[in-house]
Amino acid sequence: MQLSVTVLDDGVIRLRPPEPGDVGAVFSYCQDPEAARFTTIPWPYERHHAVEWIEESQRCWANGVRASFVVVDVSTGELVGSIGLVRLDRDEDVAEVGYLVKREARGRGIAPRALSLVT
Repeated sequence: MQLSVTVLDDGVIRLRPPEPGDVGAVFSYCQDPEAARFTTIPWPYERHHAVEWIEESQRCWANGVRASFVVVDVSTGELVGSIGLVRLDRDEDVAEVGYLVKREARGRGIAPRALSLVT
């Protein structure tokens, strides 16, 4: 069952599905060793990982098995992270959430805002 692709926005951040043009930004913010320490991203993180994540995200949206978003700073248009429902269980009505906020954007409440939007 395909998921309806949506954009979520609270006026400060915008969540939208990743697009091929996001590869550079995703690759850049995944260069942080702390990101690999606290998430499941591969390390070292290479450009092809960003390409694969975006392609997989698009397939998962289409198949209704996962909903990944990039997090965009509304005021600048900059990608500041990602968040996703990484495991959807419709029978149990639950989902597991994973997120990453780039180092320079941490401490600004982005993760809680993104979590609020996605839930």
